[in-house]
Amino acid sequence: MFGNLSRRGGLLALVASLTLFGATAANAEVATVTVVNPHNLPYTFGGSDGVNKVTVTLTNPAGVGGEDVDLESSSVNLALTQSSMHFNEGQQSKTLGIALAPNPLGAEDDVVVSAMDNENVDWVDSAPFGVRPMEARFVDATTPVTVQQGGSYLFNIKLSARIVAGASVDVESDNAGVHVDDTAIVGAGTSGAAFSVTVDANATGLADVSITYNGVTYDRIVKVTNLSLQAVTNGGGVMAGSNASVTIHLSATVQSTPRTISLSYNSYVGAGAVTSVDVLAGQKSVTFSVPTKVIASGPKTLVVTATFSGVSKATKIVITK
Repeated sequence: MFGNLSRRGGLLALVASLTLFGATAANAEVATVTVVNPHNLPYTFGGSDGVNKVTVTLTNPAGVGGEDVDLESSSVNLALTQSSMHFNEGQQSKTLGIALAPNPLGAEDDVVVSAMDNENVDWVDSAPFGVRPMEARFVDATTPVTVQQGGSYLFNIKLSARIVAGASVDVESDNAGVHVDDTAIVGAGTSGAAFSVTVDANATGLADVSITYNGVTYDRIVKVTNLSLQAVTNGGGVMAGSNASVTIHLSATVQSTPRTISLSYNSYVGAGAVTSVDVLAGQKSVTFSVPTKVIASGPKTLVVTATFSGVSKATKIVITK
């Protein structure tokens, strides 16, 4: 009937028109507009974390027929979940969520939410509140993360708010021997994600692992440590035809992925000897049994050779008849 009215323009004409046609004005007007942020932190563009809300309170409960209140924000980057709210008869206060659009303009301060009912000439503003771009940050500690050669590590990241439609966070490593997932995917309605770091067996040095979202980048340093074959020992001489005990020692405790050690023997090994053993995560050594061959005369020497990451070491076991 009256066409679309701008926020500031046409309001007096609307009031005059209502009076001209004999409309009865309700006695409830907008009293306050309050933005609720329980965490007392800046709001985040690009998501809705379910706790950012705006509450509109009327001077009196809405009368017969209820009361319609228009809503606007002062920022093109802040999108309310609806542009108006209806107060049913008897209602005096009502709350709705705030959704923040992706922010192409950078951080912005002093954003306000405004409300006006059909009797007010002026909008009622909330107190100003700060906003910031949506960011992805590492959950892990800031100290360098140590990953062994041939090992792996899982980084956890978190957006600064839950995101409605999901997001893809770019991931990079500046070390050719330290590999990362190209992206970390944040699911719709969530804020967290994870990505893996895999280190080559011959990788060395440091890697700068970075995440970038919405133009903001954070990084962590990954320090590659050496894991090598330290020694191969045995439990002493045995009788021919029985099992000998052999232990393989690494230079450090295995962090994540089990490490496979290749095995070889001379001619005095018995049937069924294993050709490899694994040192499991959390372990620094592994002990296993080696069958010996039955001999006609002795003593003889069984040689067990272990090979890991290009390095071989051996132990000798005396077999007696």
